[in-house]
Amino acid sequence: MKILYLHIVKSGGTTANQVLAQTCNRRGYFVHRLDDDAKHDFSREQLEEIAKFPKFDQYAHAHIAVFDEQLHSLFRQNGWFTICLVRNPADLLCSLFHFTKDLPEGMDLNNYIAEVLEGEDSSWHIPAWFQDISFCRLLSSARIRSFCETFLNERLEHVPLLNQSGSKGFAHYLVTGAIKTKTVKALLNHEQTKRFQKVAALG
Repeated sequence: MKILYLHIVKSGGTTANQVLAQTCNRRGYFVHRLDDDAKHDFSREQLEEIAKFPKFDQYAHAHIAVFDEQLHSLFRQNGWFTICLVRNPADLLCSLFHFTKDLPEGMDLNNYIAEVLEGEDSSWHIPAWFQDISFCRLLSSARIRSFCETFLNERLEHVPLLNQSGSKGFAHYLVTGAIKTKTVKALLNHEQTKRFQKVAALG
């Protein structure tokens, strides 16, 4: 089995990748790793090469922002099983705000969310082609454990959560007034919220 994990930021991707990579390694899979530890992701050229690797058990990981529909299709056409775990955009953006270390001076949560919603950063996006992903579901520790048991034949007792941001969650900031009505409306009407709802309906 050839497995590709598509990582959306602040959606449990660090946790999922570590669990999947370690589980695959124990099961005798070849795990693709970056040659340069300083790099954040494989280049497109490297990913195209990985996609065409011969058919043997292997695992790869890359951030969703590196991908477009064409590159994802190349993996699928070459027999890769692709995975993506998604998170409610409202909670994701709160987490991303608390995780980001180089925010402009005076930037608060409300303004941050408003700016990101209007921006072009796709690192937090569920792609328009999410229905072509082999396994696109909501993030949870139980989901990760279930995947490992179903597809990798390994039962995990515990999934440690990594890189937590310290965010108290969208509901908390909504109640405290940190997020304004205009921003809430923009978030609810955003395409990412609509895509999240479609993924949630998959069960």
